[in-house]
Formats: sequence, C-alpha cells, structure tokens
Amino acid sequence: MRELTADHISQQFNTELETLRQHFLTMGGVVENQVADAIHALLESDGSLAEEVKAKDATVNQLDGI
Repeated sequence: MRELTADHISQQFNTELETLRQHFLTMGGVVENQVADAIHALLESDGSLAEEVKAKDATVNQLDGI
C-alpha cells in the first residue's frame, strides 16, 4: 500500500513539475520577445514599439503570479 501512495505522490509531483516547467518556458519566451522588441525600439527610436513593450509587461506580471 505504501508503494502505491509513494508512486501516486511521485506521479503527482512530476505532473506539477512539468506544468511549472511549461509555465516558465512560456514566460521566458514572452520576456525574450520583449527584450528583442525593446532593443529594436531603442535602436530604431520607435516610440510606439516601446509602448507595446511596456504594455506587454502586464502579461509577464500575470504569468509571474502563478
């Protein structure tokens, strides 16, 4: 019986860990795009792109609030 419980807990842990990993990969992708857009906005003096980058910060903040 103890093995079944341990296996169940281990499987649940692995599932939660994979969900967390996917969440961080998603958040990292959003941040990576933001950095690229911010650099582009800076180099091209693109104020509207800079504003878009700022607006997307709310998305990152939501993702950070797991």
